[in-house]
Amino acid sequence: MAKYVIKRLVLLIPVMLGVAFIIFSIMNFIPGDPASLILGESAPAEAREQLNEELGMNDPFIVRFADYIWDALHGDFGESWRTREPVFEEIFARIPTTIYLAAGAMLLAVLLGVPLGILSAVKQYSFLDVLNSVVAMFLSAIPAFWLGLLSILLFALKLRLLPSDGADTASAFILPIVTLALPGAAELLRLTRSTMLEIIRQDYIRTARAKGASERIVIWRHALRNATLPIITVAGMYFGSLLGGSVITESVFSMPGVGSLTITAIRSKDIPQVMACVLLMAALFCLIMLLVDLLYAFLDPRIRARYTK
Repeated sequence: MAKYVIKRLVLLIPVMLGVAFIIFSIMNFIPGDPASLILGESAPAEAREQLNEELGMNDPFIVRFADYIWDALHGDFGESWRTREPVFEEIFARIPTTIYLAAGAMLLAVLLGVPLGILSAVKQYSFLDVLNSVVAMFLSAIPAFWLGLLSILLFALKLRLLPSDGADTASAFILPIVTLALPGAAELLRLTRSTMLEIIRQDYIRTARAKGASERIVIWRHALRNATLPIITVAGMYFGSLLGGSVITESVFSMPGVGSLTITAIRSKDIPQVMACVLLMAALFCLIMLLVDLLYAFLDPRIRARYTK
């Protein structure tokens, strides 16, 4: 197992280099220069040219990328061109908001999606199954920003029950968490239903029933345990994407998280800040997928035996 973990961690190096090259290329080749965005178009051309020189924008692309990677390998990810502060200072100040938001949304999505998916599979073609399927398809088709705007309109402006922005109180997280959780719950519901339907038709399930096992034991002990692997995969990928920065939701609800910071940095072409945010997102996603694979080994002895070879 230790060899497998080390191998996966080593594979992070080319992944992170690839992500860094792609994002660095996009940020450097999009129109506009940082000096004009920072100082404004009305600033004197000499001042803008001087600032671009200080930021290294006049050097060749490959030189700038090599310098960035060399500094990053030594723990220096640069300073924000907007605030002139180390890039990770602002990220570390904002990441708790993103973690609370992602963890709450993931927990709610699992609590809603998995049990309802199991009920739909057990009661296939019933009214509950049809209702769950229709609601799941509806929620999967709704854009996150539209759902967020509707929730603000109803619960914040009309009913005045919840705040519509900020992250100062626990109630401020309710609408963003629900907005993020509902599409994820719909996906988990559909996946759980289809996986459970496939498993409960297997021979060992019929054998367990023939031996007199109760339906509760058959479903929760035999069927669900074998259905958890694909569910864990989807849940892990969903959680990784949430931790990577719920960009749209944080922007809609004006939450000071990593996602909104990334949007602000992109708008001002703050390359060091964008690079730090995206690399952090990529690293978190890769680490979460590693944890998912390790959880596979914990749940399935066959996978654990393969890892130990």
